[in-house]
Amino acid sequence: MRAYLLLASEWIGVIAVIMILAISPALRKRRPVKFTQPRQEAIGSISMIVLIIFFTVLFSKLAMQEFQKFIPFQLWDIPNAELLPSEELSAGNVLTFLGYAALCLLPVIYFVRRKNQPWLSLGLKREMLPAGLQTGAALILVSIFLRGKVSPLIYGDHNFTQLLLLIASLGAAILTELLFRGYLQTRLADWIGEWQGWLISSLFTAIWICIPLFGIGWNSLVVLFLYRFLLSCLLGWIYKKSGSIIGGTLYCTIHTWLFWV
Repeated sequence: MRAYLLLASEWIGVIAVIMILAISPALRKRRPVKFTQPRQEAIGSISMIVLIIFFTVLFSKLAMQEFQKFIPFQLWDIPNAELLPSEELSAGNVLTFLGYAALCLLPVIYFVRRKNQPWLSLGLKREMLPAGLQTGAALILVSIFLRGKVSPLIYGDHNFTQLLLLIASLGAAILTELLFRGYLQTRLADWIGEWQGWLISSLFTAIWICIPLFGIGWNSLVVLFLYRFLLSCLLGWIYKKSGSIIGGTLYCTIHTWLFWV
């Protein structure tokens, strides 16, 4: 129960920080993304995400042993309220995951650039870089403090595996934020509204992570789905408030990595 309270306190702290930062001049520069054909863009983004989900299921069957070590698809430890650690994680496991992430991202980036759409349409823009970094740094500090990880980070036993976990966590955060916030949520929000796009993209994130894990037991699957959905809602809200995926990417990286610190 204490672990769940720590997790809840972290999320409450994150919400409080974002509400405070939202009134800062840096975050006020954000502006909504508008498309000339919002319906077509939204349907196209949903189609792309569905194809990525199918590809993920297929990839998980072809590389089952490797796939079980991929950071976004870690199982949830119900009693301890944390993600189960990757066993025997190696540089090869991380490189395999990064290759999978590249295969998912390349088609999205290709179609965005082919349509001559700005990086803003993926939640990236140079003008929002300071705001994104400011948001990410604040959320990292809040997470470390509220999760009680200050002492482990300073005095803990750091090894190569933790470095690999940090790299994999960063890769997973970039993948999910680009796909589901920058790409999907941006287009859904312009078509059906900000709140609707925010919730639907969060739902797709949880589905993407949980579908390849069918067979682990319904209790674990339901709890993992709820955790991923709530985390995705939080990340989508951060993106909506900051106008950049950078802050959410940095927060998601540290949030995940702290489970193993």
